[in-house]
Amino acid sequence: MRPLWLPLLFAMSCVAPGPPELGDRELAPVDPRTNTLVTLNGYHPWTPPTTLDEWTVEREEALTQLRVAVGLELMPPRPTPASHERLIAEREGYSVSAIRIESLPGHWVTGNLYRPEGDGPFPAVLCPHGHWPEGRFTDRENLVEKELESGGEIDPVAARYHLQARSVHLARMGCLVLHYDMVGYADATALGHTSGLTSVEAQGFGVNHLGLQSWNSIRLVDHLVSRSDVDPSRIGVTGGSGGGTQSFMLAALDERIRVAFPAVMVGTEMQGGCVCENAPHLRVGTSNIGICALVAPRALGMTGADDWTLHIEERGLPELKQVWGLYDRADAVEADRPVTLVATLGSDTTTTQSAARRCTPSSRDTLSWERSLRSRPLRPSHRPNSPSTRRAMTAHRSWMLRESWPGGARTSRPPSTRARCTTRRASRRGRVM
Repeated sequence: MRPLWLPLLFAMSCVAPGPPELGDRELAPVDPRTNTLVTLNGYHPWTPPTTLDEWTVEREEALTQLRVAVGLELMPPRPTPASHERLIAEREGYSVSAIRIESLPGHWVTGNLYRPEGDGPFPAVLCPHGHWPEGRFTDRENLVEKELESGGEIDPVAARYHLQARSVHLARMGCLVLHYDMVGYADATALGHTSGLTSVEAQGFGVNHLGLQSWNSIRLVDHLVSRSDVDPSRIGVTGGSGGGTQSFMLAALDERIRVAFPAVMVGTEMQGGCVCENAPHLRVGTSNIGICALVAPRALGMTGADDWTLHIEERGLPELKQVWGLYDRADAVEADRPVTLVATLGSDTTTTQSAARRCTPSSRDTLSWERSLRSRPLRPSHRPNSPSTRRAMTAHRSWMLRESWPGGARTSRPPSTRARCTTRRASRRGRVM
């Protein structure tokens, strides 16, 4: 006897639908992990918002992301930091002191303080040095002749101590300058620059070199605003290479910074090649251009080089100008124009031509090493010891004060023999100008 279920099974098979067609199926969302791998040296564009309302929301989210990445979402207590200062040299128009400031209990940030003559209060500038050997005490004695022959520098002392020359120039223009060590450099060797905070556990808790250096910089601002000889409404930051990264990171995190000038760093290509420039979650959905946009509407100046910053005028600057334009301050952001001075730290931002471009050999309103910039277009190489990089770095020494710091500007004089003297009293590791 035939089983009764066989006809039923046959009937069901005749009416059952066949296998689904591929076009009828809903495709699963693309897993971002299957996309092209995002690397340090890729292309990292950033799309700006179109309205101020959109940017207000996006800015708050991006700022929170930045704070989380550097471990400063919950800001630690910030009492006035302890500091120790010792005069080590007196020069024509300024003095130099060794200084250390306690950013965390038992952790000191070291550097040199360049103070102009007079009582102040002075505008103040923070100068992180970047990835040059020996940090702020970099000595290029073996390259002086090459720099002079190439035209990268025309003053032998500035060619030898090019990082300190920037601080000297700003001090002679009337700024109080704090030229300080990045972690692991010069006198700040309690922690290594590329080791010590790189474990998975540390990174997972937001403890990283970028966060520590950013916190150090914030605490230096705390120190500056506590000084009677500093005008707290006129504080800026400028540095090149890794110091450029620290400059725009600090300006994004701390609104007391009225102007930032990151040199030879900001671009849409390589985003920072050291652990002190990177952190988990830092650039997810954004880039250095997006982080720089957090500085708006305060003033931001940048220089480019023939490296990852070469195309900053075409890729990066237009997007930043769009953000600044939302505040009707598109002229407060400039890039790759080292002979243009973005006037800052006043109630208004003005753009003027730098004296570096219009000075003559007999001019007394600029330092001698600045004259090499008069007519030379700047698209320098980012190689630390190349003459073109030196030209870009010297270019931004004149970016502030010249016809722009209300009540604080003063012209600088060619350095005398006494002003160019150096001393070893500053540190066991190097000299100061």
